[in-house]
Amino acid sequence: MSKQSGYTFSLTPHLILRKIWLNPGISRIDLSRELGLNKSTITTSIGELERVGIIRTAEAGSAGPKGGRKPLALEIDPAFGFILGLELRTDQYVAAGVSVQGDILFTAVAPIDWSDKDLPAMIRYILAELDTSIRKVGIPLLGIGLGLPGTIDPDRGIIYYSGPLEIDEPLHFDAISGDLAGVPIKIENDGNCCAWGELVFRKEECPENFLFIMGEFRPLAVRREKVRIPAIGLGLVLGRRIQYGAHHTSGEFQSVFHSPKYLNSFSMADDLFKKLEEDPGLLKKMFRELAQNMALLVNVLNLEALILGGSFEEYQEIIEPILMEEIDRNWPIPHPASRRILFSRLRESAVAFGAAAMFIEKLFALPDSAAKAAAPREDLLQAMFEARRRSQAR
Repeated sequence: MSKQSGYTFSLTPHLILRKIWLNPGISRIDLSRELGLNKSTITTSIGELERVGIIRTAEAGSAGPKGGRKPLALEIDPAFGFILGLELRTDQYVAAGVSVQGDILFTAVAPIDWSDKDLPAMIRYILAELDTSIRKVGIPLLGIGLGLPGTIDPDRGIIYYSGPLEIDEPLHFDAISGDLAGVPIKIENDGNCCAWGELVFRKEECPENFLFIMGEFRPLAVRREKVRIPAIGLGLVLGRRIQYGAHHTSGEFQSVFHSPKYLNSFSMADDLFKKLEEDPGLLKKMFRELAQNMALLVNVLNLEALILGGSFEEYQEIIEPILMEEIDRNWPIPHPASRRILFSRLRESAVAFGAAAMFIEKLFALPDSAAKAAAPREDLLQAMFEARRRSQAR
């Protein structure tokens, strides 16, 4: 246990904070019963959390069957702050201001030019462009979730490789991010960001085991020819946990039919992609190849659903029947399996929204044990309290 920014961190406040976040409107009585904590512990912790402004007492709940005093309902204080979700592409950025309960407060999309900027410079440039939108929200910016293409370790804050961003050597992003925004920045692979969005904010619809397919049309790399090709990012979720693989390469896509003579991830010649988005025949050919690859994964892993987001949502009527046909064709057992094809409904904002969701989950996640309560999540909370204090002082 340690004390920072006037607040004592231990496992108990984490338990209480997460329970309130997951169950807005919960009463102190229910908190005590569900967490197995006595009334005085609940009262003390709630008082501390209210004092730093992260929770508040909401409208009173319903009285019991015998009448009497209504229990006081607890919730995360909407005025505590919001998260900025940011996706960096090879040709543009997508931003989404997101409340801790998943409400989208604003979105922004704009082109970017990487010719004279590295990653830190680009982030500073985008934040300057978004300054007015951020201020208009009217509550403090607590942190930034950043979605990027590439092989990324989100826990250690390392970008190992990103072909689209032309990062060939490991970049320790956490070591350089401290002075970029004045708030914590957490990074994640773009496909995994999309999966986070489903896990964190679409709980009622979210399957236990699914594959998120993030599909976008964008230039291959930041300083290459600006022909838009399909970029595929995959987020694999098993048992409601994102799968990263031994070297954080899980989710990197290349078709089993791919030819090394082409730059794109499919078997189609690069020149064809110049007219792909306007040619229904070429689109169907590309979606068919994607479906053949995905069918193997869905059936081998016995996944409940495929969820699609990004630019591919625009082609739902084309891609959905092709996916179902290839999944059924690949299924080796005579008894049919129940599969679902879902769409994120966020279109171009899927990665940015998911990046914010990832950050929020890290904020309210439980440490693995009481011994880990002070690492590194405590630093995240402390940094946000400090950012909130500075924002209010302006």
